[in-house]
Amino acid sequence: MTEVNNLGIAERYRLLTELSPDAIAIHQDGIVVYVNGAALRFAGLATADEMLGRPILDFVHPDSVQSMVERLIAMGTREGASTAPEDVLMMDDKKVPRLMEVTSVRTVWSGRPAYQVILRDISAQKRIESAERLRVAVVDHVTNAVVNVDPDLRIRSWNPGAERMFGISQCEVLGRLWTEVTASDIELDAMVGSVEQVTSVYRRASGRRFLARSAVTATDAGYLIVISTAGRPLMERLDSILAALHQAVIVVDADGAVELANPAAHSMFGRADETLLGVSAESLPLQFPGARSPITDCLQDGTAAADRVAALPDAAGDRWVLCSCRCLDPEEPDSSVLVSIVDISEQHRRVVQLDWEANHDTLTALFNRAGVIREIGRRLGEMESDHTIVVCCLDVSDFSALTDLLGFQEADDVLKVIAQRIDDASGHASVGRIGDASFVVVTTTTVPASYVPELVANVHTAVSRPIVHGARSDQVVLDVGVTIGNATPRTPANLVVDAAIAARVARQAARSPFVEFRPEHREELERRREVERELRETLRTDPARLRVVYQPIVQIDNRRVTAVEALLRWDHPELGTIPPDSFIPIAEESDLIDLIGTHVLTLAVEEFVATPWTSEMILSINMSRRQLTDRELPGRIAECLRLRGLPASRLCVEVTESSLTDVSAGVAEIRELGVLIALDDFGTGASTLSQLQRLPVDLVKTDKQFVDAVVEERSARVTLAAIASITEACDMQVIVEGVETAEQAAIVAESGATFAQGYHYSRPTSLEALGEMLADGGSL
Repeated sequence: MTEVNNLGIAERYRLLTELSPDAIAIHQDGIVVYVNGAALRFAGLATADEMLGRPILDFVHPDSVQSMVERLIAMGTREGASTAPEDVLMMDDKKVPRLMEVTSVRTVWSGRPAYQVILRDISAQKRIESAERLRVAVVDHVTNAVVNVDPDLRIRSWNPGAERMFGISQCEVLGRLWTEVTASDIELDAMVGSVEQVTSVYRRASGRRFLARSAVTATDAGYLIVISTAGRPLMERLDSILAALHQAVIVVDADGAVELANPAAHSMFGRADETLLGVSAESLPLQFPGARSPITDCLQDGTAAADRVAALPDAAGDRWVLCSCRCLDPEEPDSSVLVSIVDISEQHRRVVQLDWEANHDTLTALFNRAGVIREIGRRLGEMESDHTIVVCCLDVSDFSALTDLLGFQEADDVLKVIAQRIDDASGHASVGRIGDASFVVVTTTTVPASYVPELVANVHTAVSRPIVHGARSDQVVLDVGVTIGNATPRTPANLVVDAAIAARVARQAARSPFVEFRPEHREELERRREVERELRETLRTDPARLRVVYQPIVQIDNRRVTAVEALLRWDHPELGTIPPDSFIPIAEESDLIDLIGTHVLTLAVEEFVATPWTSEMILSINMSRRQLTDRELPGRIAECLRLRGLPASRLCVEVTESSLTDVSAGVAEIRELGVLIALDDFGTGASTLSQLQRLPVDLVKTDKQFVDAVVEERSARVTLAAIASITEACDMQVIVEGVETAEQAAIVAESGATFAQGYHYSRPTSLEALGEMLADGGSL
């Protein structure tokens, strides 16, 4: 029975949430996981699917993000903790700012902590409060008595003018009968709508009677009574009130002509020296976007309007105003219309600027991610049936390395040039920047098969030209991924994600101008993310599964081991031993490579130092370009060597040719420690034999491709001999990698090379096993 009751309670709670007039959303890890109907109406979206899965910050105004984070942090982690209601500037899906009263509650969603957000739209309330303050200010500062009574004629408000006129304070009269306080015998119902003021006798608190003119207006809450002494006409007093207002006010008669206008209205319409009286309201330069004038509507059918936005052109450009109008006497068929106009030019410009900033990248002036999503949605909505959407993601290859080399300011200058070239080469397509060096091109076409290759070729040609800045000239390469809309419906966000996934694949297919997205690309990305997750978990909970094996480097003439290269292996509990080329490229895409690099360095040095027979050998360790960009790496290497007592001269760091070019400063700083630097896989990069003497290296390791060809190709043998000769002349040592057979070993020995490495001598193994192999004399 308790379970049934609980289910009933849960169902009622769900219904209450769904039917709540307040917008309710739940976000977990910064992502929206639940919204009710009111939240969808606030966001301006039709279905929950359009909102679920999106960052909650999509709906928070940038000015409110910091305060939102501080409130959530201050809330703590206790379930049920909440924040006090607070006014927060939010945004709907179109990035239009909305002032909301927001309350956040710590809750649980699918067994994990989350936040429930309750939003109440208070923009209308604020406008009402502002209008009420203005009304009260006007009422309080007029000399006339202004009294508000309810339908039972009990006094609800009593302004200072009434206090002076009747000689009694507001606190003494509130709730008392109007007739009792004033001794008035006028019929309020009969006076409503009368164009004539009624003169009648009133009584002061002192008992003295006086003559005054009265005008009565019916309100939703009763009657509004304005009383002026008979010595001055009410209209004259009203004219004085309007003249003192800074807000422009006009009264338009039933024929559409202005019959009353205060000085602020004359100034607003540029008629300081010319009267507005008698001018047709239709001739006033008020331009209401997408609609006709609400003044006309109000004159024709009595429809009141509030806060309608209009443009007001003048010599300095468009000004923007809010126009409100209502009939002075709704019961009268030929009633005049009261129009108030407020200049909101500054606020409008700010809103326009905020909208621009919310959808554009400030560095390049292109669309940002939100702008790209909105632009795709717009094109999908306007696209004809024979067209298809095309989204291209263009990633600047290895731009982070260029940033490290140039610094942020110069790198930003290069990005602006790249952005301009992409925009120029893309024709009528829309272009955005969605990441540090990631751009998106969005367009539609009827012939994607021919149009997309042409578009991509134009962009490649434009971007590949040298970029000259200062004394430097750099060239960049784009990795391009493309997704083409088809019968399968995809959201704008999904189209961008799919194009980005294809660009990631293009990075590995270097010779392809672009890669078109396929579903298996997403599956591969998910697999890589799973590998990254498992690898990170292994480092955290069971780092012993990431073990180091060692492959010896031998002196060719006597086969004595002079060094060992540390190589990483991952002992996966289900997949067995995984070689590094299956997970290191994935690690290099995140901070994992730094964590793994530190693990390998520490473990290899510890094992190497603890093995007696290695006392005169060199330990060689590979380091990637990403690791070498870490400015703290040289310090960590020095500290590791100091703590474990290994001289820097017995450590060799192997780097690729691109690392020497991109992060030469970091490599030089490591070399200054006394650590040897080896150029790995020489022959696969851009360096030539003539450039060797200028490279800051001590050793050169040839790529395996040379050894693979030495048996069959004379040119490979000649090249290998040339490398050995030139490295010797440059006071370097050469290590020939990939020697797998005795025949290859004999040819390598004839080349003049000093050292070799490969399966012919030993496969990678533990230091203990390698020691047993060397037990007879230190040779293999």
